[in-house]
Amino acid sequence: MPHASSPVPVPPPRSSWWPLFVVGGSVLAALLLIRWAVLTPVREQAGGQVRATTSASDPEREAFAAWMFEETALDDPRETHDRWSRLIEEATRAGAQGPVEAAGFVERLTRVLDELRPADRLALSGNFFESGLDADLGLPFVVGADRRLVSWPTLRVALYEHMCRHDVEAARLLASSWVVEPAATSTAELALALRELSAGQEAHAWSPEVRAAATYLLRAPDRGGADDSGWAESLDLIPAGRAIEFLPELCGLAGRDRPRDVQQAAQAALESFMHTTPARVLETLNASPALLGDSSGQRAAVFARADVRVPEQRLALEAYFLRADVLAGERAQFVAQFPRLGPPGLPRLFTAIETQTAEDVAAQIEATRTQLDAWLADPVFAPWHEGMTVVRSRLN
Repeated sequence: MPHASSPVPVPPPRSSWWPLFVVGGSVLAALLLIRWAVLTPVREQAGGQVRATTSASDPEREAFAAWMFEETALDDPRETHDRWSRLIEEATRAGAQGPVEAAGFVERLTRVLDELRPADRLALSGNFFESGLDADLGLPFVVGADRRLVSWPTLRVALYEHMCRHDVEAARLLASSWVVEPAATSTAELALALRELSAGQEAHAWSPEVRAAATYLLRAPDRGGADDSGWAESLDLIPAGRAIEFLPELCGLAGRDRPRDVQQAAQAALESFMHTTPARVLETLNASPALLGDSSGQRAAVFARADVRVPEQRLALEAYFLRADVLAGERAQFVAQFPRLGPPGLPRLFTAIETQTAEDVAAQIEATRTQLDAWLADPVFAPWHEGMTVVRSRLN
């Protein structure tokens, strides 16, 4: 599947110095690339060729490198096209043979890339992204504990994740080119690009391009779908950036009129929101009763995550108890879940998940018991007393 070409710094094959690149006529980009030129070591003259230093004890890897990298002229368009065409064929074949073979193919490819000199590796990777080619690996988009992918749906995604690990500044430049054209970028690639450009940033520090891409993802006409886990993970950008202004749109995606997989993606993002900025989420839901108004079960699940030890969350929870629009069915769903403990879910692409310690869980349960006793003694919460008694008994 061809993609639009993207500006990636590719060292010239017969020069020992990086060139100045002009990306979109931006002086800032040119200055950044000059900085890369200074940081990149001078390469030996290789006659326009890239060589991999594979181990003779690994024949399979050595054979893989032989046709992929050895004696390859980067300035020969026909040879370059043949190389990438064969790579796509091999990747597609591996994907068709199943997840084990597909993952093995990626491992072999990246191990060979790891043995290249940094400038050569970047040259080949950049050359590949410039080709616009891609291959379906038949693997899901799966995030590991360090917010890095451990499974990659396409070859471009796998190679970009490798670039993020080894050539960070080049990865960020490529990401910048993707976010300015979100509609022309796959959601998996866009999710990774946003991770690289927004790492550790709250929403007020996002660049205009990142904010525009986040808005696009929330409103993309073809969002969701069983095979679009990249889009689902990209929504985690919103809670990671504590972008409370996007909460209404996120709640809209969780509505019962949405496709089930879209609802689930939005619900996972709401779970992350209760990890990053819980009090503001609860306060916003109370201030705008229409939010999650048609998804009372989801609203109950969100409020059931409130930690009574935090005054702001306890006050928001008490305001929720007094709401006239919270009916018996929603109260029952809240009672069945409160207090919801532990991390909000599986590892996410943007949000760093911290495991709640056993000691903290015990402390929260004890604080909840004490608070339930106080609520049970207060007649203002009488409609909730029956349910609170159930929760109190369960916690004993």
